[in-house]
Amino acid sequence: MEIENLKKIKQLLVSGDLTNIILAFEIGNSLITDMRSFVEGNYGFLLSLFELKGNVQEQLAALFLLNNFTIQEGEITSFRIPYRRLSELNKDISQLKTLKEFTLSDNRLRELPPEIGELIHLEYLLLYNNHLTELPKETGRLRSLRTLRVSNNNLSFLPSETGQLKNLEELDVFKNKIHRLPKTIGGLKNLKTLMAGNNLLSRLPSEIGQLKNLRMLNLSNNMLESLPPEIGELENLEELHLQKNNLKTLPDEIGALKNLKKLFLDDNQFNSLPQGIGSLINLEELNLDNNMLTQLPEEIGGLKKLKKLFLINNRLIELPENIGQLKKLQALYLSNNQLISIPSSIGQLKSLKTLNLYSNSLSALPMSSLNNLRWLNIRKNKLNEIPEVLMALNNLIKIDLRNNTLLIEEIERLRKSLPDTEIQF
Repeated sequence: MEIENLKKIKQLLVSGDLTNIILAFEIGNSLITDMRSFVEGNYGFLLSLFELKGNVQEQLAALFLLNNFTIQEGEITSFRIPYRRLSELNKDISQLKTLKEFTLSDNRLRELPPEIGELIHLEYLLLYNNHLTELPKETGRLRSLRTLRVSNNNLSFLPSETGQLKNLEELDVFKNKIHRLPKTIGGLKNLKTLMAGNNLLSRLPSEIGQLKNLRMLNLSNNMLESLPPEIGELENLEELHLQKNNLKTLPDEIGALKNLKKLFLDDNQFNSLPQGIGSLINLEELNLDNNMLTQLPEEIGGLKKLKKLFLINNRLIELPENIGQLKKLQALYLSNNQLISIPSSIGQLKSLKTLNLYSNSLSALPMSSLNNLRWLNIRKNKLNEIPEVLMALNNLIKIDLRNNTLLIEEIERLRKSLPDTEIQF
């Protein structure tokens, strides 16, 4: 059979020109004959494997119209069967020896046959949005696998054989019911992304520290109460999601994550932070919203590259003086705390564009020289006069002064000084 014929018929089918497709079938076009012969002779089992209905012509048209095949030199290397309501695969799946990419997302699969482990050339296996309760241990034989996505299923554990996937770079088990990660996970030496959020994890194996190439670790929305000190061994980690857990403390070793750029700790139970947090020299974003912090460590001033700092809904009474050392800070969110004052060093934040102080107990704003400030929210505080420093903030786009005890004369004075600023009062 001519491969060129197969390419031509595939182009015809994926073009969506149904009239010509039907006509070609009816007149027995030689291209159709070649295609039917190829698929029936070499991959005819696929027609029953995926429960495609109708006569052969309709089945073939369905396959190609969905653009499910990628064929290279006569071999199927990619097969995509999403949104087909598949509930099972049979053992004939093992015949797809040349397959490199297999997409079975958005189906109704409850299990995979052990024969899946015979697809030794498979590099991408996408199984998200199914009803899988477990992965067969044979998946550990997929030594060429680089991406495994099994998010939004019903997995309660990962087989220990998962640790044999030496070439795996991305493991996504987000939104399952996993209670623990296997100790063998440390064998995933090439793993760069681990998405394990929205599960039932209460602790992590110490072996997680062996994932030296990990860049992204998402453990959000679990039941973690502590982290192993080995977390500090993730020397290449750039993004760490720990929000929505039950964490009260962080190990001092957290400060060893020198390449970390984003750290999400919101919605936990922190009342203090370790001194080591100031050693995160490349950190650009830190989210500590919805905790129980009463103060920040002096070492916070060591975050020289920090651009965004979120501290909404804590119990802060004061800020450390050296917060003024955050020279690259662009956004500072401090709403819903108990601040009665802010340090004058805040005026040193020359890059600051957004400052949110909503719902505190501030009666004064001893800040100056915030010439780049664009948005200022000091609503619901105890201001009874407008500080002179505000009159000079010519780049302000919007300022919210509602729910203070300011006289209308003060507002009018501010309006004259900042005629182009939107003032909410």
